[in-house]
Amino acid sequence: MRTKKFMQTLDSKQFVELEDLAKKRGTNVQTFIRAIVIPEWLVTLQGEGPVARSKPLRGQGRRLRERRVAHKIRA
Repeated sequence: MRTKKFMQTLDSKQFVELEDLAKKRGTNVQTFIRAIVIPEWLVTLQGEGPVARSKPLRGQGRRLRERRVAHKIRA
């Protein structure tokens, strides 16, 4: 099985909550998210039916930079 890596940023309050839940199960936050949170979330989603996909973010950074540059040129 091929695995994919991703990075996630959490608010401090959210991290502390996850850390407390993970400690209660005798694990760390990363393992807790991977082994408990994501599988439970996927089961919940399956019960709710298809999820509406949001618009892809690809290219958003480039467009924002272009707007900033255009704004600076006009100023």
